[in-house]
Amino acid sequence: MTHATETFADQAAQPPRQVRAQRPLADQVRDNPLAALAAAAMVGFVIGGGARSRAGLAMLMFVGRLATRKAVVNAIAKAVDSHGSGRRAGAD
Repeated sequence: MTHATETFADQAAQPPRQVRAQRPLADQVRDNPLAALAAAAMVGFVIGGGARSRAGLAMLMFVGRLATRKAVVNAIAKAVDSHGSGRRAGAD
């Protein structure tokens, strides 16, 4: 068997690219359906013109601040948890 034949056989055994690209998103939706619903509602709100009004823009800013705050707190907590984990007192 030549290298070209092996490569073709390997490619034939793999699912098409489009199916592989959609699989992780489907898994994420299955794992966290409320977050997927919230993201879909946000996209629908923006595309539907909800961001054109002052009230709509204020709601988007409020949600954005909450999401940013949560992301920053999670990043800080992760950094604090992992800092010095390999250097315990007396572990030298």
